[in-house]
Amino acid sequence: MTKSLLTSVAALLALGATPALAQDYTGFSIGGQLLYGDAETDGPSLEGDDYLFGLRGYYDVDTGGLIYGGGAQIDTADIDLDGVASIDSVFRLGGRVGGNVAGAYLYGTLGYAFATTGGDADAGDSSGYFVGVGYET
Repeated sequence: MTKSLLTSVAALLALGATPALAQDYTGFSIGGQLLYGDAETDGPSLEGDDYLFGLRGYYDVDTGGLIYGGGAQIDTADIDLDGVASIDSVFRLGGRVGGNVAGAYLYGTLGYAFATTGGDADAGDSSGYFVGVGYET
């Protein structure tokens, strides 16, 4: 059974304010995240959407105008798939690219996603892709 998973990042929560000073985003970063996921399966046709939350770790390089990097994310979820099954967790491995906008890092991201499922009629684990946007202070 093949499935595709599309997760769009609705919000990356950042606590605290950062002054609009020149910052260098080169290096490792870890943090928590809140996302919104939308999932669809191919045969049987199931779909669902809901919030996810979890942890992420990245390494980025700041060239002075462009910031790029890669990393991994792990999230817990309870996305109901038409009452038949649910997505329990999502692991993502991908890249991101963006820039420093008013003292914060605004970026686009994409990569590989792997979701685990559960429920009465387990739909089976799945892999696919993710795309999204993010904002970090």
